[in-house]
Amino acid sequence: MENEWKQNAEIEKRRRRTSRRITLIILSVLLTIFLVTSAVIYVFLKNALEPVDEAATKSVKVEIPLGAGTSTIASLLKEKI
Repeated sequence: MENEWKQNAEIEKRRRRTSRRITLIILSVLLTIFLVTSAVIYVFLKNALEPVDEAATKSVKVEIPLGAGTSTIASLLKEKI
């Protein structure tokens, strides 16, 4: 009886250890995905918000009509430059 109890206790220890390892692996993978995604988003936003030409000092005023699409806005900007 005592031997059976020890075997069951050992089996339960192994299950808990395996469960902890699986949980640790899943959390590590999720943390890695989060960090990589955060880094990619940071680099993208940093590059997207920088001026195209940092040496340019010329400012241009453009009146954008209400409801104008991106191609219309791009055309207006191209005309003004």
